[in-house]
Amino acid sequence: MNAERLDAVLNMEHPDPSDVWEVRDYLEDKLKEQGIEMVPFSRLGDHSANHWFPYQTPWRKEELYD
Repeated sequence: MNAERLDAVLNMEHPDPSDVWEVRDYLEDKLKEQGIEMVPFSRLGDHSANHWFPYQTPWRKEELYD
């Protein structure tokens, strides 16, 4: 993801839905890796909904999701 796409997501300036899910999952994964408790999301809460928005997750370590 480049800086322009990330800026669109963070400022909610008509971002691509897959970019929103990617940023959300990245931030959630990084908190999980550090053992930081997360407050549930009021939106984007159901992971099953993101099957419509494919994206890559190269940061993921398999052991977190086994």
